[in-house]
Amino acid sequence: MCNLRNFALVIFCVLSQFVFSSNQQEDKKSIDGLLLLSDSNVYVDFNQSLKYAEKALRLSKKNNDSQKKVESYYYIARALISFGQYEESAVYLEKAFQEPALKNDDLLKAVLLNLQATFYSRISLEESSYQNNLKALELIKSNKDLESRLFVANLYTKIADYFAEMNDLKKAQEWSTKSIQLIEKIPDKEYLSVKRIY
Repeated sequence: MCNLRNFALVIFCVLSQFVFSSNQQEDKKSIDGLLLLSDSNVYVDFNQSLKYAEKALRLSKKNNDSQKKVESYYYIARALISFGQYEESAVYLEKAFQEPALKNDDLLKAVLLNLQATFYSRISLEESSYQNNLKALELIKSNKDLESRLFVANLYTKIADYFAEMNDLKKAQEWSTKSIQLIEKIPDKEYLSVKRIY
């Protein structure tokens, strides 16, 4: 009788693990889908982008998925910056920077630093914005993957904009040229395959 109970307990534990694992996989797919929807609305409908990111954040917290929490915080902060809600966006940026997932993901950290640079720019802290973009560039400039190369080109453009604002047109031209040259090296087919907007 005791063996039958133990056997039943083992079967119950195995089935519970299977169901739990299956639910986590479904949640991960849902989170990914919500984040893609948030990204696809980032320039079109800030409110929709925010709603999708908030849903992704709830699921990410439920599953204790640090990387997805960072991505969710990113889209929430980005939407809030677009709405001019700077204090609230600063809270989400800070939460994102505290997540352990950033320790192993330089691209994600660079994306956050760039968003923080945008935040600084919007509140007229141009030098801080410039410094953040330089930090982001330093993290990923040697990466060879497509997303990193596109993001580096974006950072070059942001740095060019900074120098243009400072009326240093020579440096602005140098950084713009770097961006253009990098983009021109990427085949159209690769460029069009990117899922996220940079």
